[in-house]
Amino acid sequence: MHKQKYIKYKTKYINSKMNQKGGGKNIILLDGTSTAGKSTISKYLIKDGYVHICNDDYGPIAYRKLMSELPNEYISEEKMNKLIRDAVYDYMINESKKHDKVVFDDVLQDILDYTDRNKIYIVVVYTSIDDLARNIANRNKKGESIRHKRHFHQFTKRYIESESKNDSIDKINRKSFIENLKKYLKYEFASENELIEFANNIFGEMNIIDDDDHYIKLRDEYQHDYILKTSSKNPEELYNELKSIIL
Repeated sequence: MHKQKYIKYKTKYINSKMNQKGGGKNIILLDGTSTAGKSTISKYLIKDGYVHICNDDYGPIAYRKLMSELPNEYISEEKMNKLIRDAVYDYMINESKKHDKVVFDDVLQDILDYTDRNKIYIVVVYTSIDDLARNIANRNKKGESIRHKRHFHQFTKRYIESESKNDSIDKINRKSFIENLKKYLKYEFASENELIEFANNIFGEMNIIDDDDHYIKLRDEYQHDYILKTSSKNPEELYNELKSIIL
């Protein structure tokens, strides 16, 4: 009798924890720069029953629907951008409600403005700035898409120099970044001077102005429950690490 009561209590307790923030992790947001590896990780989550909802896929659908219904009236650029943003994320949220387990894949955290933050487990997929250069080049070679220098600005919008090693997630070096740009992405620049100036500007956006080693951290305005670091890990290792957190 006591054992049955204990099992009943334990089951009730576990179910209640699963409904708390991060508990069941049935709604996951994979946040990170383009080419960080979010789509690859999502493929593994799909095998676990998650439905992949990506801004890149649903954005064009929502945009076409919006434009087909838009009245022929004067609209400011600011209002038009908001209408598009609202349409895309409303579409993604409505689609997510059809499924029990969802993984959102986005380079922004704007979706948090359209849903309950406490119901979403946010995983920041972190790829180092040097690996990012290599990943962009690999995507180009495969002909999957044309990647541009703007993705490095996605990196600097997320990360900034850290004064303490304790809250840092990585250590970066401007000189190393310049060498990797030369190794992988020379064709993005008209000259070496342009490449170096770009690298200086990118690191300047993170408050780094020299060639010393510097620690970086996630900017305070970015929310997260877990930071998944991709360096030196294959896709299966990343999935297993994430799965250990999900379960």
